[in-house]
Amino acid sequence: MFEDLEPRPARGAPLIALTREDLDGYSVEDLKQRIDGLQAEIDRSKAAIEGKSSQRNAALRLAWPLQSVEAPRHAVPVVIRMRLSHESG
Repeated sequence: MFEDLEPRPARGAPLIALTREDLDGYSVEDLKQRIDGLQAEIDRSKAAIEGKSSQRNAALRLAWPLQSVEAPRHAVPVVIRMRLSHESG
């Protein structure tokens, strides 16, 4: 019940700990396994980026159906522009 009250580690803390770890005690085989594990994490991170980009692009296609997917961040979606034009006119 009280587990939720304990502070979580800061975002990125495990990565910082990895960069500070002393590698002198590792054998060559251990270092190769470490690299494989880190590469798997890189691949997982890239997949997460791709997934988030896909979700963003899908959302943009809904909001800007007649425009390119790469709409400027300051642009107002078509639905909101239509509502604004109806309210002012």
